[in-house]
Amino acid sequence: MSVRETIADIESLQPVAVKIYVGGQLEHQTVFRDSLEFGRQQAETDPPEDPPYKDTGTRVVIAKHDQATISRQHLRLKRLSGQALLIRNLSKVNTITVGNKPLPPGDNQAETLPFEVKLGQNIMLRVEQQIAPDKHRLISSSAPMAAPTAEDADANRDSQDPSVVEFLKANRSHSEVVYLLEGLHATLRVFQQASNSADFLTSAARAVIDVVGLDTAAALQWNGEDFVVKYQAGTQVPDWAPSREILKHVREKKRTFRDIPREADPTQSLDQILALVAAPILNAEGEVIGALYGDRRLDFSEPGTLEISEVEALLVELVASSVSSSLARLEHERAALEARVQFEQFFTPELASQLESQPDLLAGKDVEISVLFCDIRRFSRITEELGPTQTTDWINNVLGVLSDSVIEHHGVLVDYVGDELFAMWGAPVERPDHATLACQAAIDMMRKIPLLNERWEKILGEPMAIGIGVSTGMARVGNVGSARKFKYGAVGNTVNLGSRVQSATKQMKSALLVSGETARQLDPRFSTRRLCRIQVVNIRNPFDLHELVSSESPDWQDFKQNYETALEAFEQADFHAAVRLLGNLLADHPDDGPTLRLMKRLTEAMIDPSKFSKIWVLDEK
Repeated sequence: MSVRETIADIESLQPVAVKIYVGGQLEHQTVFRDSLEFGRQQAETDPPEDPPYKDTGTRVVIAKHDQATISRQHLRLKRLSGQALLIRNLSKVNTITVGNKPLPPGDNQAETLPFEVKLGQNIMLRVEQQIAPDKHRLISSSAPMAAPTAEDADANRDSQDPSVVEFLKANRSHSEVVYLLEGLHATLRVFQQASNSADFLTSAARAVIDVVGLDTAAALQWNGEDFVVKYQAGTQVPDWAPSREILKHVREKKRTFRDIPREADPTQSLDQILALVAAPILNAEGEVIGALYGDRRLDFSEPGTLEISEVEALLVELVASSVSSSLARLEHERAALEARVQFEQFFTPELASQLESQPDLLAGKDVEISVLFCDIRRFSRITEELGPTQTTDWINNVLGVLSDSVIEHHGVLVDYVGDELFAMWGAPVERPDHATLACQAAIDMMRKIPLLNERWEKILGEPMAIGIGVSTGMARVGNVGSARKFKYGAVGNTVNLGSRVQSATKQMKSALLVSGETARQLDPRFSTRRLCRIQVVNIRNPFDLHELVSSESPDWQDFKQNYETALEAFEQADFHAAVRLLGNLLADHPDDGPTLRLMKRLTEAMIDPSKFSKIWVLDEK
């Protein structure tokens, strides 16, 4: 006798198990060795019981006598060899379905275990090999499970799990493949309804009952010392507890295990359990953080035992993998949400979303940017009178409104330093119009001051004012914080220059000033005038300082031209021409700060020509 024939002969000694499902629910289980017949109640021999199940060992009643889609003698299963059975449709009128192929009345066909047979509208028989109770086996999956990633949740939807692929590559029966694919679709539907980690664990335990067809299932969590039941579904058994032995193997090997107890002894702690299966739930680091556990139970009065098949164990593993990848996705989404919240403190929502997918944009780099510094005037004196509570309300409201102008014009909020706001444009995403956007934001801030005064002037006892400075140039941008605290911003001469330009607003008595490079990049829509050439503290090279106005007065163009002409005369030391032009300007604009400052410098130069310099040195920050 060949080895193959010997194995077949040994297998033929083992019984065949049949599970009867009605409407997708397991209703009855039985076993046989030679043949077994199925049909509806026969009035003369079967009492009209409800439920109708009657099992004589040679015939099983599976439907009530008035269920016309099930014949009295409908199906016979007969053993041909170890794994082959003959399926005969005994009915004269009703078709049955084997796998997904119809078997007409009176026909028969051979099929290899395991397979499914559908009868009537909602009855399905699952037929598979049975394992004797004295055959102890602890069977693992082929390889340890890998750590899940957030992308695995999407990959599972396409049935690309390696264990599934390997399973389908093997020489599988059609019924096995159909059963697996149906299980995959059902599992997907279950997890589409889950929204958080607790839902995933609940859905997983229910899936093991509804999809795999086990009797009891539990989602377990590893607490560092033991597995704790987080959710249990299915048949409720007094003093139920999972097998520590199989869970130990699952945790140590990171594999799925299925087990048949050595003895079918009702006095054991696992009484009535005929089969176990457990699969690990992993975190993103590949650590076991839980397990999905299930068992199948029958009364010991039933002959034989019932194995959890390879395809059923695979489905349990897939459900556990879905939990792992779903939890990884939730963790990824939580981290992304935290990053989004952090990013949106600095960036526009659109840019924050872009940075989630391209975090390398935050890497340090040298780039041309425009920076804006905005200072609240008389802050210290006002806060002393307001007190801490009202000061907090006031400053939060003011900085919030001013920050909106930055965000609305696609800027980055870099920092708040007391009463000063620092913003920039041109990074992390490079934009050629960064100077334009910065100046638009500055003008928008100036136009919001009257609205803020409507709310706060009575409380402050005076109108509030701000000073804004904008500069443009190269800077180093990236994380200017530390490894412990992230702070995206810029450093370099351009940033220092922007701060000095803002300080110059106080001395020039002008609310909004920009550097010469910023003014050079603006188009004619913006109203600017060159005020002077200055040199500031800690910056070697002098630069031109320009005023930017939020709205033009009717005589703005003449006023601008006459001032710049006077400035040129002063810089060329033509003091008489400069005095005449400035005198006319002050007659029409007696409160114009830059004109007053230029007249003062002109007077000092005329009194003491040795003090003349066309570069104004600001010795204050």
